[in-house]
Amino acid sequence: MTRSVDTLLIDLGNSRAKCALSHAGGLFFQAPLDLSDPDWARQAETRWRALLAHSPSRRALVSCVTTSQRRDTVLAVLDDLGVAAEQVGPPRSDELLTLAYRDPAQLGVDRWLAMRAARRRCATPFVLACAGSALTIDAVDASGQHLGGVIAPSPPRALEALKARAAHLDSAGLCIDELADNTADAVWSGAWLSAAALVERVHRHVQTRLDAPAAVWISGGDAERIADLLAPAPRIEHDLVLRGLADLGESARHEG
Repeated sequence: MTRSVDTLLIDLGNSRAKCALSHAGGLFFQAPLDLSDPDWARQAETRWRALLAHSPSRRALVSCVTTSQRRDTVLAVLDDLGVAAEQVGPPRSDELLTLAYRDPAQLGVDRWLAMRAARRRCATPFVLACAGSALTIDAVDASGQHLGGVIAPSPPRALEALKARAAHLDSAGLCIDELADNTADAVWSGAWLSAAALVERVHRHVQTRLDAPAAVWISGGDAERIADLLAPAPRIEHDLVLRGLADLGESARHEG
């Protein structure tokens, strides 16, 4: 019987860093770090040191889609903690997931890991929407073939872009309404309804292409708000990148 090995898992995104410890087949999560906080690196060291105090692990897997400066800071923190860090990627096809991209290295490692995690947990075709700094939507068939995907601004980023070009528009809406009766709600509704409509359009296209039902999964910081606009209700699954890292670590350990 192969003994489980504890691994520190770090999802370094554009705006947040998420961390979990893979231990005894389970994941123990910490609250995300806000990378806009000037003190985030010190907070990371404090939190990760506390997490490692409960584990003999000196191994970490890192997913990074942010700047090289932030990546190097994280790697330096881990080195100070005596942790051997491995940055995963670039994405590649394997027996679990065959990528549609002609150049898989162009695919964000976060999308790859999230798809792998969903694929491990879903035997049917699925559409996966990840609502973070960007809204990414990918589709995978029942054989594990990635069909491709789209990338769009997340609703908050779309609102920021509109505000930058039309500062006079009030975007501090309070409710989402298909027929809003004031500018603030109209702008707010447009951003969120556009995101939901894109998910629904991709979902319809995938089901037509496959001539089969496809599940809808949604993850990311804005998952709940977009999920509320979708029918039927999608499966909300947070921390797919961390779960994908854990799966990858387990696969590598068994292969080794």
